[in-house]
Amino acid sequence: ISSELADVISFSRSESIKRNRTITFCRADAEKSTQCSSTNKPWIYWIVKQNTSSIVEDDVIKRGSINSHNSSIQVTTKNITSNKISVSTDGLARSGSTLLKDAQIIVCATSGPAESIRVIKLGAASQVAIEKKTGVCS
Repeated sequence: ISSELADVISFSRSESIKRNRTITFCRADAEKSTQCSSTNKPWIYWIVKQNTSSIVEDDVIKRGSINSHNSSIQVTTKNITSNKISVSTDGLARSGSTLLKDAQIIVCATSGPAESIRVIKLGAASQVAIEKKTGVCS
């Protein structure tokens, strides 16, 4: 799951440069959503879209879902406003108007081995890295 989400972030960056427009990766409320969700619920569905405020289906470039394996996987974010990452034409990711430098998407297994947490980090210049962590889901 963490690799898939990291790939989607990279895809969003690539699309923003290719299309010369801001592309947004965000949590969605339902499988067929055309809008980013404004509620703070667990990540199940996500979309990549151009024209963030649009509700037009054609503005959705890609969509997907996170397999929670019977609710044993949870996905949360840290330092990302409204569960939304916008990548500008310069290839840099922002949350709201703030350049992301310590943003994280945390994928955590609520059962299983000790190394059950993967943290997707967005660093300087919107570089994406995945780090293994131990512990329990928060």
